[in-house]
Amino acid sequence: MPASLGEKGFAPTNIFALGESLGGAVACELAVRETVGGLVLHSTFTSVPDLGAELFPWLPVRWLGTIQYDTRSKLPRLGVPVLVLHSRGDTLIAFHHAERNFAAANEPKVFAELQGDHNDPLWEGAGFAEAVERLLRRAEQKPGG
Repeated sequence: MPASLGEKGFAPTNIFALGESLGGAVACELAVRETVGGLVLHSTFTSVPDLGAELFPWLPVRWLGTIQYDTRSKLPRLGVPVLVLHSRGDTLIAFHHAERNFAAANEPKVFAELQGDHNDPLWEGAGFAEAVERLLRRAEQKPGG
């Protein structure tokens, strides 16, 4: 089994969890369970029931679903810097998911609007790098950080 980053000498507070789409929900869960330095949510939904109800409005997904991946409810529990990235052009996960996730997150937090659709390589744009730099600056200013 490969060595963990901690076993390789990286301090947990120097590790940022990054997740895109469903991976954002997984990264948020990791940040709740383990010590990390920050969280980056890229095109991430608020919860599976919220997204399911939007994609399949004729199905009772809130009653049927057992998997929650409720990112929005977990964000207030985090005390680490959070970066929320999303595009208004995302045709799978609506932009308001990012707005709601951002509203739920504690300071320090950064919001960046990117361009492109859900599966476009949004991280290649200048906006992505600039947003990450803003988050790192905010993380450095955090008391104790």
